[in-house]
Amino acid sequence: MHWKFFKTSKQICVLILISLNSIISYADEIRIAYSDLFPEAFNSTLQSFPKSNDLNIETTRMGSLPILEEFLEGQFDLCVIALPDDVELPKLDDTKYNLIPLAYKTAVVVVNKDNPIRQIRLDQLSAIFGSQEGQSLNNWRDLDISGYAISSIAPFVPMEENGITSELFRHTVLSSYDYAASVRTLGLDLLKGNIANSNSAIGILPNDPEISDMKVLFVSKDKDSIAYGPTSENIYFGDYPIQLPFYILYNLNDSKRLYPMISYLLKDEIEDVLTESSFYPVPKVFREKFSVDMMYYMQENEL
Repeated sequence: MHWKFFKTSKQICVLILISLNSIISYADEIRIAYSDLFPEAFNSTLQSFPKSNDLNIETTRMGSLPILEEFLEGQFDLCVIALPDDVELPKLDDTKYNLIPLAYKTAVVVVNKDNPIRQIRLDQLSAIFGSQEGQSLNNWRDLDISGYAISSIAPFVPMEENGITSELFRHTVLSSYDYAASVRTLGLDLLKGNIANSNSAIGILPNDPEISDMKVLFVSKDKDSIAYGPTSENIYFGDYPIQLPFYILYNLNDSKRLYPMISYLLKDEIEDVLTESSFYPVPKVFREKFSVDMMYYMQENEL
């Protein structure tokens, strides 16, 4: 009788230990979903997260909207998604969720180095690249470049395997109108070659090509605005007008558990991966500030 009771108690203890292990295992798992616009190297970097943190990282790569919907249903703990400012999305309760800006996609406007133009407005870009009736610019002299020997404008947009430069430009600058019939679509290398060798060309690239035969144009929102170049600082502050932001999204109640991973996402290792894939990461000083702000939040809320 006593032996049977002991055996039964031992079985119960084993079951309790199994249950506890399951709970601990679940608690140590972080389910991360990230935009399919991010490179495969992003996942590799996530998986190299220091093992000393005893966290099991489960990642999913898919479109930002389905990620957001599944996150709100509790399917993910942490997301890295694109959130366009002018697109209607499910509303996030800022008392429950927090968004931390991580990086941006943009479209960089380039011309040949011999072209005297230095800056351009959004409406002028729309008139050059867009198909809107009655709004077209085909001549460089129409841009107040009276002394420029080349008159015709030859516009180019990129064809990318996994990029969105052309679509981002079309949505932001052309208000989703189609490209004009005069716009040619080329692979990135061919596009760069055309800009470098043609005084009449203007093109769109995912980042600054840093090629001596090209020049990056500053862009202004309208005729009363200052024109800015596509730097990480100008994009972060919203001064450069062509951008698509990507945010880290999480539940504030999970701040303590997720802090090590979020802090890691804000470090230079992730910045390097994103920069190599033509993203513009948030400047380092602000990423460091976000990490500190998160610590203060945990202290103030005793998490």
